[in-house]
Amino acid sequence: MASRRHLDDWIHALKDLESRPSEFEGMERVLSVLEFSYEALPNEIHKKCFLYCSIFPEDHKFQMDELIDLCIGEGFLNECDTIHETCHRGINIISSLGCACLLEEDSSGSTRRFRMHNVIRDMALWLASNRGQKKKNILVQKKCRSFDTKKLKKWNTAERISLWDVDQNIENFPARMSCSNLSTLILRNTKWTSITKLPLELKNLIKLVFLLVDRTSRIPKGVILSLSSLKVFHWGSPILSTGCIDEGDECNVIEELPSTSEIDEAHLTLSYAGTVTKLLMDCPHLQRCLGELRIAECEEWEPLIIPKSSLRIMEHLNHLSVYRCAYDEISICSTEYGSSETGSSDGSLLAHDYIPGPTSSEESQDCFRNLKKIDIKGCPFLRDMSLLIYHAPNLANLTIEDCPAMQELIGWKVGFCVEGIFSCIIELHLTNLPEFESICWLELPFPLLERLEVKKCPKLERLPLNRGSAWGRSLAIVGEQRWWNRLHWDEQQDKKFFSTKFNGLDEPFDFMKMARDMDRAVELLRSHRSAGRIALL
Repeated sequence: MASRRHLDDWIHALKDLESRPSEFEGMERVLSVLEFSYEALPNEIHKKCFLYCSIFPEDHKFQMDELIDLCIGEGFLNECDTIHETCHRGINIISSLGCACLLEEDSSGSTRRFRMHNVIRDMALWLASNRGQKKKNILVQKKCRSFDTKKLKKWNTAERISLWDVDQNIENFPARMSCSNLSTLILRNTKWTSITKLPLELKNLIKLVFLLVDRTSRIPKGVILSLSSLKVFHWGSPILSTGCIDEGDECNVIEELPSTSEIDEAHLTLSYAGTVTKLLMDCPHLQRCLGELRIAECEEWEPLIIPKSSLRIMEHLNHLSVYRCAYDEISICSTEYGSSETGSSDGSLLAHDYIPGPTSSEESQDCFRNLKKIDIKGCPFLRDMSLLIYHAPNLANLTIEDCPAMQELIGWKVGFCVEGIFSCIIELHLTNLPEFESICWLELPFPLLERLEVKKCPKLERLPLNRGSAWGRSLAIVGEQRWWNRLHWDEQQDKKFFSTKFNGLDEPFDFMKMARDMDRAVELLRSHRSAGRIALL
């Protein structure tokens, strides 16, 4: 580069380095040296998982669970017998990639996130393309601005395509897609575009195994049925508006997925009470494949009722989210599939179907065995979480946020034993719950708790903790200092012990309080002046 003295030369060199780094002069020698770390990995599974990380765009931070789900979908972890073993195996593999400096962990948040250094990513793409011999089998594009003919030609031989941040001016995906070898298609961050529907020609991708698309894109009827090789289907995003997706679109997906015999895993986002009920009552095969369920912006004001039979079947469910929904209760009913003894004539569930929860250890086997994460946000009428938490014995991460009617997590009126509740909880986050008064009426051991975060919960005056709850472990309690000062403790020794675990948050400046203080100061000065004690200039 020392010989290049013009700005245009440097600009072209930069573009070449970004688009074809392995072809840059001297770069292949660098990649060959770095390849030693790749060859030193324990086995082929580690190598496959590492190479697959290149499916993310440059500088993208991905969650550990996100990568594990993708690796499961690609079949890299098929040697494991149970989903629990599979997840544990995935965690070990990703951690070992971090120890080998092939992945960088982001420690800024509570959720484990990773990224690839740009040069390491270039090496992964180089190796995945058979050391540059098959350059077009993996296509990753960020900020896609158009689907011109030149770009579409690259799709013809691609095996994996990953598109992120599609330009907002693009109105439709290409109608003609000639991708006979395509096995993985990822379309993310299309929310702000004019794209509302995937092309019907998508059904011609008979080798497609993995399909991940945003919930804002409608899927034409019949497409999923035509994808005979489809094993993994993700349709959704963390927080979204329903957009152009109507109840009919959701019903098509719910009805077609169970008919795809190859389907192994599904992540769904639903926004209509009818499709949620249909999923929970009429789709046992789809429930077995469900790894993540998000219910977002469901406006029907009624309880969210989960059939008891679903607890046994949804053993793969790892993450349940409820966002901005009008549910006033989350409960369990005794209705079984195909039962005509309970429920109304239209198939909906009735209030007398509710059961209070397991009353013995035998019945307690009906539970979400693999449910590790629950997020409840923006649900204005939801009051407690007793039954859902009780039926998730392996729950590790619980977040409750912006629920103004929420009063307690585990209500004292429920008639079952609570000693085993929260036995696996690692993180508990409670935010903006103005009426919240109780986590649980009994003190609990919390054997694995690492972080308890409480923000804007002014009525929470007791914690179900004693010194045995965190003895010999690292526990962080995070909250406002004023809230901490108001807490009541049965023993002063408990307060003293947990004070060493408390980290106060920086509270926002209260301008109204400052104004009131200034008014009081002025009144005080005036009173002193009138008494002749001070002279004001």
